[in-house]
Amino acid sequence: SYLTANGGGDEPNGAVGNAGAELLIPNITDTRSMLSDLNLGKTIPVGTADAGSYFNDEVLQQVDYGMSNVHPWFANVSIDQAAAWTAEFFQEQNVADAQALPNKPQMFIAETGWPSVCLLSAYMRYQQEVLIGHRVTELQ
Repeated sequence: SYLTANGGGDEPNGAVGNAGAELLIPNITDTRSMLSDLNLGKTIPVGTADAGSYFNDEVLQQVDYGMSNVHPWFANVSIDQAAAWTAEFFQEQNVADAQALPNKPQMFIAETGWPSVCLLSAYMRYQQEVLIGHRVTELQ
């Protein structure tokens, strides 16, 4: 990632993260302009995607939605806590932060999962628990 490659550590809203935002925001602006120039009679939403803990606020303020990659495996979370951790992480790190911004971009989990090569039963369990959790959330 830009942040890691440029010594930004894990601080997406620090100086390095904001420098990366300055590089990305003109592309977002250009995309919005290009879509507007199509004269489609409606506004096409523009978004961005990143690892769940690496969203930059300046970038999120320029988009309509964000797509988060949330992987409990890489956070060293046990399979027993993986599905709940995914939902909690997403709500606390992505949804809450996005809702605190003036434009309140809608957030989605774009990518999640459990590596199937580590243990197939753990992979299957994670997929089932996330799917069931998602369905319960939709019904609430």
